[in-house]
Amino acid sequence: MSRINLLKRYLKKLLELYDRQKQFESYFVDLNSDSVTKQKVTKELCLSLITEVVEALRELNWKMHIKKRKRISKKRLLEELCDIIIFVFDILLIWNFSFKEVVNMLDYKIEKNYKRFIER
Repeated sequence: MSRINLLKRYLKKLLELYDRQKQFESYFVDLNSDSVTKQKVTKELCLSLITEVVEALRELNWKMHIKKRKRISKKRLLEELCDIIIFVFDILLIWNFSFKEVVNMLDYKIEKNYKRFIER
């Protein structure tokens, strides 16, 4: 399979996952709620996101003062990082950002960072 076809396949799958998460999230939150409600839900999701980031940190040897190093489980780390992505998806969905808007903004931000730090 060519690289382009592989990318198309994974991008299509990511879009399906985004849509599936939208359906899942709609069981818990009215995605057409008012701005005040969206802000409250976003706050709660951000707090949950912080928890997931801490869980990802726990999978690493991030405390430099501790001499004993544990073996890193890439599987558990990946699971925690995917939890982070799911919460980010939830926040994007609460605010009704389309997958296209997200991809376009990611492209813009990555290019902006590249120009800021690489093309100086």
